[in-house]
Amino acid sequence: MSTEIGVRIKQLRSARDLSLRQLADISDISFNQIHKYEKGMSVPNRASVIKLAKVFNVKPTWLLFGRDVDSTEADDISNKIGQLSEESKATFLNLLDRFIEIESVAGEKSGGEE
Repeated sequence: MSTEIGVRIKQLRSARDLSLRQLADISDISFNQIHKYEKGMSVPNRASVIKLAKVFNVKPTWLLFGRDVDSTEADDISNKIGQLSEESKATFLNLLDRFIEIESVAGEKSGGEE
């Protein structure tokens, strides 16, 4: 996933004729972090995905997966989450953030060995 999202970030940045520095300034994400995303060395966390999606005027799901999650799929996910208790919802979101962090660390480790 890290390579794919990095490619999409770079394509969007290039299509808008933005330098890495300009994107860093606009998005309030560090130059180095954006560079790592584009090189597939790191995966953006949820907050960064949202910031980049706003800058590029795309849906976060497009940035993450290269496609928009259709409403049926989103409704299914929402319904399943809706069945959880408030405590379970919080736990689920924390776990999701943790998985994203783990993916990012794994991407950094594999990227550092190339």
